[in-house]
Amino acid sequence: MSAIINKIENSGIITVDLETYKPSGDIVTIDIRDQLWQGMVLKEEPFRAWVKDTDWSQYKGKHVGLYCSEDAIIPVWAYMLIASKLEGISESTTLGQNLKILENHYRTTIQNLDSEDFVDAKIMIKGCGKDVPSSAYLDFVSLVQPIAKSIMYGEPCGAVPVWKKAREKRSL
Repeated sequence: MSAIINKIENSGIITVDLETYKPSGDIVTIDIRDQLWQGMVLKEEPFRAWVKDTDWSQYKGKHVGLYCSEDAIIPVWAYMLIASKLEGISESTTLGQNLKILENHYRTTIQNLDSEDFVDAKIMIKGCGKDVPSSAYLDFVSLVQPIAKSIMYGEPCGAVPVWKKAREKRSL
């Protein structure tokens, strides 16, 4: 009787699970709705006082999203002011809520990957990541497609081909 051969293991396929890049630290949001005057307008002086008096250390190591849940025009300097207070305290600061925070985290993480690991590789991007935004899969494909041999999605036993490098024509 011959030994069982794991063809998937011997195929040289690199399996990438984007879920392993999920953010460490809590994801929190700051809604500046309560800082609006009469629920409509942001007044500079009281807003600056609120920013000055807030204990920003509570956001240490957290991924913070800034937004306003009211339909009001918020000047960009307001978000910049908060972001300047969170600099060096929060793990990251994003304009937006949870999905935007995740998208920014994954985009930054993927852009900082060592692409040398994927040169001429057959890559399987593991599917069904619970908290992985769809944009992370697109960002990863953009990173590896110029250097990989092939890109697949799913599981090795049931892969969906996404892209394959064209074979070079051999000259006689």
